[in-house]
Amino acid sequence: MLTLGLASAMNYYSHQVAITGYQTASAQHVATIRAAFEANAVSSETLELIQTIALEINARREGLRQAEDWPAFRRIQEARLALQNKRLQELLAREKDAERRQALEEALVLMDDLQRFLATSDALMAQPLDVVNQALLASRNTSLRYALQLQRFNEAMSKEGVAHLQATEAEVERYSTHSTQISGIGLLVAAALWAVAAVVLARRLEVLDRAVGRLAKGQHAGEDHDEFAAVREIARAQNPLTSTLAQSVLTLQQVQRERDAAQIALQEREQLFATIVQQAPAGIALIARDTLGMLRFNEAAYRSLGYDADEFASHTLHDLAFGKPEQLDGLVEQVFSEGGVEFEATSRTKAGELRDYWVSMKPLALPGRDCISAIWLDMTERKRAEFELDRYRKHLESLVAERTRDLERTQQDLIVARDMAESASRAKSAFLANMSHEIRTPMNAIVGMAHLLKGEALNPRQQERVDKITGAAMHLLAVINDILDFSKIEAGKFSVDPTDFNLEQVISQAFSLVAEKAEAKDLELVSDLDHVPTALHGDPVRLGQILLNFLSNAVKFTERGHVRLRVRTSRHEEDRQWLRFEIADTGIGISPEQQTRLFTAFQQADDSTTRLYGGTGLGLAICGRLADLLGGTVGVHSAAGQGSTFWVELPFTLAAHAPPVLHGFAPDARVLVMDDMEEAREAIQVVLTQLGAARVDTCVNGEEGLSRVTAAAQAGAPYTHVFADWNMPGMTGAEALRRLRHLPLPGHPVGILFSGSSGSPEHADPAAGIDGFIAKPVLPSAVVSVLARTALTSVQHLPAPMQAGDAPTRLKPGQRVLLAEDNALNREVLGELLERLGLTVDSVPDGVAALEAASQAHYDLILMDLQMPRMDGLQAARALRQLPAFGTTPIVAVTANAFTEDRANALAAGMNDHLAKPVDPAALRAVLTRWLGTLGDPACSAEAPVPLPTATLAALAGVPGLSIAEALRHTGGSVQQLHDRLRRFFDEHGDDPTQICLETETGDRTGARRRAHTLRGVALMFGLDAIGLAAQEIELLLQPEHDVGSVAHHPAMQRLRAALSDARQAFACVPAPDADLPAMQASLAPHELRNDLQSLADLLAVGDMDAADAWERLAPQLTIHFKRDTAALGDAMARFDYGKALTIVRDVLSNMNASQA
Repeated sequence: MLTLGLASAMNYYSHQVAITGYQTASAQHVATIRAAFEANAVSSETLELIQTIALEINARREGLRQAEDWPAFRRIQEARLALQNKRLQELLAREKDAERRQALEEALVLMDDLQRFLATSDALMAQPLDVVNQALLASRNTSLRYALQLQRFNEAMSKEGVAHLQATEAEVERYSTHSTQISGIGLLVAAALWAVAAVVLARRLEVLDRAVGRLAKGQHAGEDHDEFAAVREIARAQNPLTSTLAQSVLTLQQVQRERDAAQIALQEREQLFATIVQQAPAGIALIARDTLGMLRFNEAAYRSLGYDADEFASHTLHDLAFGKPEQLDGLVEQVFSEGGVEFEATSRTKAGELRDYWVSMKPLALPGRDCISAIWLDMTERKRAEFELDRYRKHLESLVAERTRDLERTQQDLIVARDMAESASRAKSAFLANMSHEIRTPMNAIVGMAHLLKGEALNPRQQERVDKITGAAMHLLAVINDILDFSKIEAGKFSVDPTDFNLEQVISQAFSLVAEKAEAKDLELVSDLDHVPTALHGDPVRLGQILLNFLSNAVKFTERGHVRLRVRTSRHEEDRQWLRFEIADTGIGISPEQQTRLFTAFQQADDSTTRLYGGTGLGLAICGRLADLLGGTVGVHSAAGQGSTFWVELPFTLAAHAPPVLHGFAPDARVLVMDDMEEAREAIQVVLTQLGAARVDTCVNGEEGLSRVTAAAQAGAPYTHVFADWNMPGMTGAEALRRLRHLPLPGHPVGILFSGSSGSPEHADPAAGIDGFIAKPVLPSAVVSVLARTALTSVQHLPAPMQAGDAPTRLKPGQRVLLAEDNALNREVLGELLERLGLTVDSVPDGVAALEAASQAHYDLILMDLQMPRMDGLQAARALRQLPAFGTTPIVAVTANAFTEDRANALAAGMNDHLAKPVDPAALRAVLTRWLGTLGDPACSAEAPVPLPTATLAALAGVPGLSIAEALRHTGGSVQQLHDRLRRFFDEHGDDPTQICLETETGDRTGARRRAHTLRGVALMFGLDAIGLAAQEIELLLQPEHDVGSVAHHPAMQRLRAALSDARQAFACVPAPDADLPAMQASLAPHELRNDLQSLADLLAVGDMDAADAWERLAPQLTIHFKRDTAALGDAMARFDYGKALTIVRDVLSNMNASQA
């Protein structure tokens, strides 16, 4: 077999070699034929194409075809020639033989000639016939030469094909001879090997036969026996027949060995299971179905019934009596019909004892016999335990039922007691309310009469007695108010009335009610509102009660030091803000044990405190209940002897119509605060920083303050404002401001005095250095108000060049100035400033108009804006310098670009000086003086001061980003002009952001940059710094070196839109100056009147004598709106009938609320 296989392999190899050679030769032959065929096809098609072209040319010359369609025909033929050219190039790319490649290359050259002929065929239409025939003859010659070259290529390919066929025939002949030789040799070798293989195979089969015989006798254990060793050797041999038989013998040996091992393992498992069954605590038995006798069973089976093994083996299922005997047959049938049963039964043991068993029976089919597997477990002890548990459960249920009946009786008693308590509480509340009214009426008369007596001429002794009467009466009223408030809270009659309110007003009112007592103790009152919203929605009355109670206690229990109210935002929850109010004092402090009783009704720190300081002990309890009513919490941090901090956290929402953000200072304002108390300095510093001051410094006394003001002025960074406390040790604040006004400084800062003492000056006195006054504690709105009032005063007192009456010198009369400025508002402002200085002004909008004006008149000076349409300032200046009359005329550049390179460009263009926008009047005057000269005498006398429109000024203080002082400098202190020009600014420039975006999107970046430049200059001139700075950023973005595309969504444009929109909306609420009324005639806004009425109602509710003063202030306002109610209210107030007055005020408030609903 091996020989035959070898011979076959050799034949197969020879055959494959022959086939491969034949296939290769065939493929080469096919390729040769295809190339020849392709060349022949290209030649035929080209000749046909040339013939077609010649026929078409003759046809058109003879008029048989239209000449106009020749170009289309020519293009088709050109495409066909290009296709033939491509086919030739592909043949050339595949060809390797040098001779054939040369033939193809020459054919391609001739093809190019044919293509050129076709390309110039249009011209042949107009040529003479002999020229056309000559051209056609040349093309035919070319095509024939082209065909000869391809014929040459075909002949070479044919020779190669013949060579391939001859080589193939020789290879086939060689293969036939080789195969014959291999077949003869193979037959001879096969015969010799067959004889050897037969002997070896017979011996191996004999070994396998003996091994199988041993296995048949069961002698497989002798693994090392010679027969099995020989079998393994045969299995490892490579003979397929004998090795397979040997593997089968070895497999049979392994199977017999594994079977013996499995039988041993089975015996061991049976032994294990038998042991487990024997040791099981439950009885297990195998029962024959036909006899119901015990076939097999474990030890627990017979011991659980009291038998021994032999006795139990002789019993049947009838003897065990699991169930009634007459039912046993049915039970057996049920086991086999239902697949098993489980039940509980009672059986007697051998000793006759009845015991309870749980029994399970299952059918079990054994070979040739049906059986039952039964398991039973003794349940006697468990049954007894269950019986005991059931007995105890029933006893417990009876006890619970009895206790429930007792609880129901108790609950009925509690309901009766609660009803009685509520009835008593209602009676107590009604009694307290009645007694409060009965007591208040005579008490109001007592307090009122005592108040009137104070105005009489009394001797000191009488005055002292009247003061004691007033103090005792007020103390009694406070006690009554506390008891009445607490009784209302207990009765659930306290309600919450949320409304929009101003937090500063509530805090200011609370401070005002304790200010007198604090001043009597020389205590400092400090408020600290750090970045908290002041326009809130909540219940201002209840908040005021809590703050007033905390502040009153702080003042009461503090003998020296200060009381500080601090307000912070503690957390945010969706649309709610939680504010934390902390009232800290430097008083006696409270121990931890005493703190546990503070918010309990009728409790104070201890009895000694009650005797020393007085009080009902209800104030803090009321605060706690009010905080709960408002949804907040209260608490205290204190230590004995170290002061106390009472706090309350309450939720508020923001008011629906928040007022504009207050801006009090110019962006470059520097402020100095003089105060000897550290806490007050810190609180005022926070307020001034919030209002926009660039820097706030502090010092502890007047001497240090004067030194720092002088040093700052000498360093070139002077203070713009000085705030001084009136009550300081050594030099008072008033004295410090007076001395400050007389210091030899280039310009004096605005001096503002603040104080919490009644003996301090309360009105501005500029001659004494006091430009404004603020009452302590200092609140942001008070600072803004005084800054707004002092803005005009500072303009009038500072050396303002635009007012001729204040100028030490004046310009020469009769001089003429040309102003070139593209923005109309800028032209108006600068023109008015120039005219005030006595100059004649001509204004033009651009450089072209400036040249025209200069050619028609003479000007002593020219003010030139650098960025203008048509012709900018630099171009105009160069052109002006070319005019003989303006070779030396001063030209001053006016631009918002104040960089050094901008000034250098202006000077290079022939300008003489530079003014930066916004134009400062003092800088303008200095430039004009430098180039036009002055006279020594004043131009005119100072004008009388004009009454200030306070309402307009206060409203302007709320315009975001507006520096009032800076803006007024450009209007000569005229609020009317400032209002008019701001209105024009917003009308003319309100749409500038949109226009800038449109111009950038349409590619007009120059126009957009010029618009941003103009907006920046005008905005900065009016002190609208936020708008000016944003416009400046837009202008820089639009410079040629920046490629930002559209600026519509750039952050700078968003800031510009926001700043312009906020300022415009705030300005819309500013009244015109001519709309201002005197203070006594001005009508309050409805919400202000409502707040004042609510404050009056609060004072009347507690019987506070300050209600009389509040009434006097409010009466003129109330008369405008409610004449009839005002008369009745005035009558009640005159009779000190605060109860009736309170009823009238509440009715008015209800009517106002109903009319607004």
